[in-house]
Amino acid sequence: MSSEKKHVAIIGAGFSGIMVSTSLKQLGHGDKYTIIDSESKMGGTWQKNYYPGIACDTPAPAYEMSEFPNQKWSQMRPKGHEIRQYLEDVATDQGLIPNVKFNTYVESCVWNEDTHMWDLKMRSVKGDGKYYTESYSHVVSAVGQLNIPKIPNFKNLSDFKGRVVHTAEWDRKLDLRGKRVGIIGAGPTCIQICTPLAEIEGVSLKLFQRTVPYMNPFHYEIYDEKQQKAHQADPTILGKVRKKQVDDMEEDHKPIFCTEASEEKRKECLEFIHKNLPKDMWEQVTPDYPYGTKRICYSPMDENGSCWYFETIKRDNVSIVRSKLDQMESNGIRTKDGELHELDVILMATGYKSTNFLDNLDVTGATGQTLKDRWNGEPRAFYGMQVPDFPNFYMMYGPGTNLGHSTVLYNMEASGKYIAKAIDLALSGGHTRLEVTKEAFGEYMDEYISLIKKSVWNTKGVTNWYKTASGVVVNQSPWRTDEYARRVSEPKPQWLKLSSKKNELDEAKQNGVYQAS
Repeated sequence: MSSEKKHVAIIGAGFSGIMVSTSLKQLGHGDKYTIIDSESKMGGTWQKNYYPGIACDTPAPAYEMSEFPNQKWSQMRPKGHEIRQYLEDVATDQGLIPNVKFNTYVESCVWNEDTHMWDLKMRSVKGDGKYYTESYSHVVSAVGQLNIPKIPNFKNLSDFKGRVVHTAEWDRKLDLRGKRVGIIGAGPTCIQICTPLAEIEGVSLKLFQRTVPYMNPFHYEIYDEKQQKAHQADPTILGKVRKKQVDDMEEDHKPIFCTEASEEKRKECLEFIHKNLPKDMWEQVTPDYPYGTKRICYSPMDENGSCWYFETIKRDNVSIVRSKLDQMESNGIRTKDGELHELDVILMATGYKSTNFLDNLDVTGATGQTLKDRWNGEPRAFYGMQVPDFPNFYMMYGPGTNLGHSTVLYNMEASGKYIAKAIDLALSGGHTRLEVTKEAFGEYMDEYISLIKKSVWNTKGVTNWYKTASGVVVNQSPWRTDEYARRVSEPKPQWLKLSSKKNELDEAKQNGVYQAS
């Protein structure tokens, strides 16, 4: 598809890309954007991930775009394929597909001061691989925070003779029957994947967990055929469920800043451990840090009031290893206590390079500086969306927009509307350049940093995926979702600097500093 007459490049075809595209369309710019994605279908991270047991722990229907409710959910904990289908359905229904360049990888974006355009270097992932350049007046990065798999620098990893597979790069032909399998990581992916893997014939699982998560049980209702038909006949049914889910999640914002609320949640989690696991397992699964400091994990409740994860780790073929990893050896993992754990397969449930924003996309702004150099290891952006000296460039799910209490989709929706309004402001007003001012950025950062310092995420001595290597929190938003949406509901004039190439040329001519070539 040609980019001729296309003003906006949206890099990414997941939730973020869909949100900003539909927001632009609602403002009358449905013919002025191109979505670019390296995959062959819509879906973003949900299109890339296929590991066994993949699901969304945020309950549906809360996990959906508010303007495009899905009445077809089969359960409150939708599996990956169901979310992929939902995203494809929305994109098709909203007429986005004709505007998508699939199987296209964008390597770099360079601001051209002469044209007030972004020059994008890209290539087809299925063609001859040759690079070519297309220019757009505005660029929206919709690649998100969780897109580059993280494999820690384990000692002698290459010495291991078995298979090493990251869960985000799952091999669907991988046969684990009769295998000794080690899973490294203790986040949601491990919690989800270990249950189906433990049921494989002849498999034995060792869960290597330096720290353990707080486990919250959740009653994910499964909708039978009769309920699903009722939902489709009367959308208000799931609408009421969604409102309650959203309200309940917003209440979980309190423990982020309130020590008493955090301690109360910790006590609830410990009581759940003591009620559903034998005493000799308590120490193995008890976190030693404040509630909320790390990502909270959820597991479906079973009919006895326990949860899938706890029932899985009770199995004879599953064990938890809390000792730190020392090194990889040809036939397994040796831990710091000297024990060798013999393995056939190592699964990396180690997450993503979450603080390395846009690590696979080189962005060079108006001063010739790249975003990586500007950030210098600490990604920052105005409400997660804009950076001074990078005109007409915006980020969805950027630094400072992730949440610890609710689904990030709500912040993404608010960001998408703000970005669309900013682009509309530029296009409708004939402005060829729009950027956030240094003053607005500085005021925002002062407030943001002061709030983050008071949060549980900033707890000293505890690592999490919200912190950089130097211990600075860069991923998280300190606000409730309704407060964030209120703050970014409109692009305020005092935040932005607008100009046009024509006006700059006219001014240069008047001052005698412009010479026609």
